[in-house]
Amino acid sequence: MENVKDTFKEVAAAILPVTIVVILLQLTIIRLPLEALLQFLIGAAFVSIGFFSFCSA
Repeated sequence: MENVKDTFKEVAAAILPVTIVVILLQLTIIRLPLEALLQFLIGAAFVSIGFFSFCSA
């Protein structure tokens, strides 16, 4: 169980900073349509799942 927590922390540390920066830029400067932001968030979720699967194996 501890290994799963460590893997989740590693994945979050790798994905969250980039995701937060993109969201902040979206809200302040870029102003793309909401559809583009949702596509990015879904992609980030899939990348997180993939990293988690790869790192936990």
